[in-house]
Amino acid sequence: MAEQIVRRLLLVFVVAAVALVAWSIPEPDVESTGSEELPDPRPLSARSGVWYCGGAEAETDPVLGAALPVAARAEFSLPVEGEFIDAFERRLTSPGVAEVDVGNWLRFHPGPALVEVSSSPSGAAVMLAGPSQLAGDSCQIAAKEWFLAGGTQGPVERLTLRLYNPLLEPARASLQLMSEFGFEPLLDDAQVQVAPRDWEDFDFGPLLGERERIAIKVNTAEGVVIPSFASTGQEGLAVWPGEGLSPAWEFPVVQADGTSATLSLWNPGAVDSNATVSVHGTNGLIDTVTLTVGSQREERVDIAAISAGDVAARIESDLPLAAAVLTSGPSGRAGTVGAPRTLNQWLVPANNLIEDLRYRVVIFNSSADEVEVVSRSVGNETANRVVIPPGVIRRQVIVGKGAEISALGPVSVGWIAEGVSDIAIGLATPVPESAK
Repeated sequence: MAEQIVRRLLLVFVVAAVALVAWSIPEPDVESTGSEELPDPRPLSARSGVWYCGGAEAETDPVLGAALPVAARAEFSLPVEGEFIDAFERRLTSPGVAEVDVGNWLRFHPGPALVEVSSSPSGAAVMLAGPSQLAGDSCQIAAKEWFLAGGTQGPVERLTLRLYNPLLEPARASLQLMSEFGFEPLLDDAQVQVAPRDWEDFDFGPLLGERERIAIKVNTAEGVVIPSFASTGQEGLAVWPGEGLSPAWEFPVVQADGTSATLSLWNPGAVDSNATVSVHGTNGLIDTVTLTVGSQREERVDIAAISAGDVAARIESDLPLAAAVLTSGPSGRAGTVGAPRTLNQWLVPANNLIEDLRYRVVIFNSSADEVEVVSRSVGNETANRVVIPPGVIRRQVIVGKGAEISALGPVSVGWIAEGVSDIAIGLATPVPESAK
């Protein structure tokens, strides 16, 4: 472990040295996406058999869950320095949620996890629970290009970037960082290498100092790198993953009761973007905000100034953007990303993953027509049916582990988990038609 700490300290010194040289380097060329084919956003892939969960360095224990709509096997692995320090196999003879509470074996394990399942569709999620902190989100699949928005580094707010390599081969990635000052040469195009089955954490306090807005692009040059943000403050812990770019984003949970949310829109392109943000509640559309997101800039929308309590949001832009939300207040601190597409089928592996928490599944119908929705815990024959009017969110308490959501029209689905002193929000796993 001492050897690992030394290696990571050396990495920080190397990055800082790169930054001193990089101040003299001009901003990187950014290609316009105005007339090009839009990039594919974060893949919709409940068909995946492998899920990567980022984790965070905190006083929390990971609880991993895999939603399996058919009888199947799930294996949960915790890689550290090229080895699996533990692997747990769960076999389900009927549909349900396979789960592992890592804290039963390893106290405050900081590492990420690998989840492998033998069936499709499936979904995986991680909850991070501790005495005073709670966080969670869906696990990811591999991609070559990632965008992380919504970061802040302040006097009491600490932001950490995690790069996780789940494979047996070394991984290499380059980083580009933007702040309220525009392009930041610090870390720009730094070739970061991540050892096999290991991770690197970047604490932006000593690297950057205070920044109100931090957004990062991660390009994977070799192997597989799974990036994520972790933000800690007086209210608790928030984690959220990287994503792709999309001209449309839906956040079925953009703010939860007892918190105030800020929605971040990042434009990494060379052309200014015109965007519209609509905020919705249980009675429909609340308000609409229009804004221009400048080239290589991040703009933020104060959701709490529009409405209090549980609300959803939809972003529509003339150019592809990255987006994320951070919400905090007396109930705690949480963050997540949105869905680039609406679909008829969703899995919620996080639902009731930890028994002592209060969970709500949130379904958002942003369409112009009412939609009938059927919801049940995974493998449960008893279902709830509800008709959701246009532009409305519906919160449901679904008894049992996990949740399956089936709608007669496209919707987006998220979840909220409330603890004693902190809160977590996340996006459900979409199930494309080809995965069923």
